Parts: sequence; C-alpha cells; structure tokens
Amino acid sequence: MEKKEIYEIRMHGRGGQGTVTAANLFIQAAHKQGYAGVQSIPLIGAERRGSPIRVFARISQEQIRIHSQIYNPDIVVVLDPSLFIKYSQVVLDGLKDNGTLILNSTRSPQEIQKTLKNNGLKICTVDATGISIELNLEVAGQSVVNSPMLGAMAKATGLVKLEYLVNTLGAKWKGEWGGLNVKAVELAYDRLKCSK
Repeated sequence: MEKKEIYEIRMHGRGGQGTVTAANLFIQAAHKQGYAGVQSIPLIGAERRGSPIRVFARISQEQIRIHSQIYNPDIVVVLDPSLFIKYSQVVLDGLKDNGTLILNSTRSPQEIQKTLKNNGLKICTVDATGISIELNLEVAGQSVVNSPMLGAMAKATGLVKLEYLVNTLGAKWKGEWGGLNVKAVELAYDRLKCSK
C-alpha cells in the first residue's frame, strides 16, 4: 500500500466469528511492529451470535487523535461471505476508489470485480472457511475464520509483517489451539489471490 499518515480499516462479520478479536490482534501486531498509533473500535449494539457487526481499526506511525466510526475506509475486510452477497452496498459504502477489499470467498478476485462498478479497487479473496475446515479449526460447531482472515489482511495490505502476526497469535493462544490458528494465518497468507 502507498505510504499514508493513517490507515483506516472496516471489518464486517457476524457475532461470534471473532471479528473483534481479529481487529484487536491485527492492531496489537502492528504495535509490536512499531506503529505508534493503533486503535480498534467495535460497533456493538444488541447484536447476538450470527448478527452482522462492524469493527473499525486504525493504524498510524503517529498518535491517533480521532476516535469514531470509519466512514471512508482504505480497507474493507469481510469475514462472512453471505454479508457481501446480501449487503454488498453496505459493505462497500464509503470504500475509497483506490481502496482494498478483502473477502472470505471461494470466488476469484476477477469474478468479484465483474460484479462491481468501481474498477480501481484492489480485490483480494481467500477461502478462509475452507482453511478452517481443512484444519478442523472450529468453536461450537462454527468454522473459525478470523485467523485466516488475519493472514489475508497482512498479505493484502503489507501493513503488518507475517512474523509479527504469528508472534501475536502465539502469545494469545498456546498449545495445539495456538498452533492451528498460526497455521491458518500462514495458509491464508500463502493462498490469498489479489486483482492487482
């Protein structure tokens, strides 16, 4: 990504998918890497497991003084494929013309591009659900997609190096569970496909 003062990320997921955790881990890794300003803000109301949620994150080399929702993100990340299918207008709302869209999807970036009006977007896709199934990475019968999406975010944006993300996950989760999450991050990093 081009050098900027502040990078703004909006994440779309469903309650219980770990969207808030993913945003927190991403900014923690960014902080470990040396970013002075990091911020994660969940937009949580009366949502329950399965309800659509949004989480906002900011990363900057300088201290961040703004504390609000993000209306014009540089990056949009979608953890649940059904959200993009059902609510693509909401998901894409405000995304900058030269922004990055990162989707949990089995479709190619080129297939997604054909459905959009904005041809200036960098579109990246990874089958995060498939990776979770492959690794038997699940909680309460639901595939854990937040870890693979972290790997996709690292590669698509270049903001956080893989080693810092892996170290952050390793510090949070130990043993076999930690190992599975790290493997999911690495597989998604390797398998991510982008349009440009």
